[in-house]
Amino acid sequence: MVNVTDFIDRTTRVLPQTHHADWLLRIPLALVLFQYGFDKFPSSAEVAAGWGLPLFLWALAGVARSR
Repeated sequence: MVNVTDFIDRTTRVLPQTHHADWLLRIPLALVLFQYGFDKFPSSAEVAAGWGLPLFLWALAGVARSR
């Protein structure tokens, strides 16, 4: 077991320290998910009127759908 921990310790010392590299993946993924979800949210009052619903109820349905 000591050999395994020594190997892990040596490997982590050799690898470069990249503290902020995970943000290079998180930010584009967050943008894609935001764009995907934003298109689904009903924000148009004209569409709500076309369905015969008040804007408050239309927005409430959008919030309930996103959860």
